[in-house]
Amino acid sequence: MRLISTSTLTICEFVGSSTPPYGLLSHTWEEGEVSYQEMMAGSARTKRGYSKIEMACKLAKVEGIAYVWVDTCCIDKSSSVELSEAINSMFQWYKDSLICYAYLSDLRPFTDLSRTLKSCRWFTRGWTLQELIAPTNINFFDQNWGFIGNKKDLMEEVSSITGIGVLVLNHTTPLSSVTVATRMSWASYRQTTREEDMAYCLLGIFSVNMPLIYGEGSKAFTRLQEEIIRSICDLSIFAWKAVPDQDERHSRRYSGALAKSPKLFSSCRHIIRSKETRFHADFSVTNRGIRMPAGLIGLSIKNSQGCHYVLCLDCSTEGQSNSSLAIYLRKCGADLFIRDHPSSLATVTPESGNRYRFRTIYILSKLPESPCPLQDGFPSPDDDLVISRRVSAIRICLPPGLVVYNANPPSHRDSQDEVFFSTESTHDGWCAITIEGTLRLDGQHVPVSCFFACFGWNCRQKYLVSTLVNLSTCDPISINRLVSELEREQNDFIPWALEDLEYFGIPLQGFVTLEAAGHTFKLSHIAKKVFVPTICKSEMYQVEIFLD
Repeated sequence: MRLISTSTLTICEFVGSSTPPYGLLSHTWEEGEVSYQEMMAGSARTKRGYSKIEMACKLAKVEGIAYVWVDTCCIDKSSSVELSEAINSMFQWYKDSLICYAYLSDLRPFTDLSRTLKSCRWFTRGWTLQELIAPTNINFFDQNWGFIGNKKDLMEEVSSITGIGVLVLNHTTPLSSVTVATRMSWASYRQTTREEDMAYCLLGIFSVNMPLIYGEGSKAFTRLQEEIIRSICDLSIFAWKAVPDQDERHSRRYSGALAKSPKLFSSCRHIIRSKETRFHADFSVTNRGIRMPAGLIGLSIKNSQGCHYVLCLDCSTEGQSNSSLAIYLRKCGADLFIRDHPSSLATVTPESGNRYRFRTIYILSKLPESPCPLQDGFPSPDDDLVISRRVSAIRICLPPGLVVYNANPPSHRDSQDEVFFSTESTHDGWCAITIEGTLRLDGQHVPVSCFFACFGWNCRQKYLVSTLVNLSTCDPISINRLVSELEREQNDFIPWALEDLEYFGIPLQGFVTLEAAGHTFKLSHIAKKVFVPTICKSEMYQVEIFLD
């Protein structure tokens, strides 16, 4: 670590525990800042920024502090290795300092701080966020180096300006206890000169490290979020909200799981962890997306039998601890999801919606390249990123009074469109469901408890093999074993599936006979190919189950 001697104004270098106590200068960069090379060459005095170095050293020397660290000239920025090490260490350097001198170059002396302090550029820059949070002691100065107060004196004003809680600023509340979303919100209105620095300036806020790659642009913030996910088990990182486009035709209905900028966390200032956290497992970054075991919730859709998938984030807004925030998801592949309606969050309670059993799911970090033709640079309003990826699907239509249970395979079941689907043309397609409920016919209530299975619903197949059996005449253990075998082997090849049906003693039949009040009824099914552009881009199967 390089420090400036407050006596000689020369740079000295220290390693590890030999580093002496020091103060720091916090400021906003302007024209004429002094570089490390200029300090070493002796030409620093001619630069406009040298006066800030002199004043910081003067203030420190008066307080008996022998050294000062200044970011402009204590780092050799010509060395990418040194720059990376310094930026990854910077939060700790500020935290370990005896005092930090915050110079507000645009604050005129003798002004009403309640009116002028919030307008200072220092509160809008990305790098000064950690410079505010990390040090225990900060003295603030106006443009003439007049003392205006210390961090303790100005705590309420600074908290109001930055949105950072007083208990965080005075180090009573550790950063680790603040949700990721709230920490991101502190940076949502801040700016940096280089796009990558908007990510790099937050490394210390989240106690993560990563290499610096200038030139990667917005990928830096993506990498930051991925590093946070690897280090912190906090689903609030997904609680950001996209800004709706005024032109709805150009608005993105879908997005990946990760935000493109800290700006999208601007509404997350008051997000806290839920008291009863249901999410205890790890989630991680993979080449397929964000991987996590999750019990999704199905929220009903108006005028539809389908359900919106939502993922509970185990966090809530302050004052609303009885509910949790959640994001909408859309299924786009086998156990694969993207974020739906990214400009809004759902609110769920323990009583909300249908609870799906825990499964390992993947949420795409970013959207795939759209296969849709573009109009004026945007997808056609008639195209849907989800629908356009489906190469085959099957919809099973039930009469009123009947409900689907135990839909398998759940990986290919979409509860929003109420279909099984595949995005792979090599998938022959199989599905199995339990049908329960009561039908009303000729004044009679007919109880129904059936098992339906079909194979080959990928429309490249010339025929569909299906069966409908009464659960009262079929061994439920055999059915469970059949489904387990199909899931285990991913066995949708029709000849093998027929062998499995025979092996487990499940007949191949087109209808079942039901009895009620001495009457006999027949529950039948028929399959046909249909084209439903709101569900699948090509022909799909539709199975009608009906009572004769």
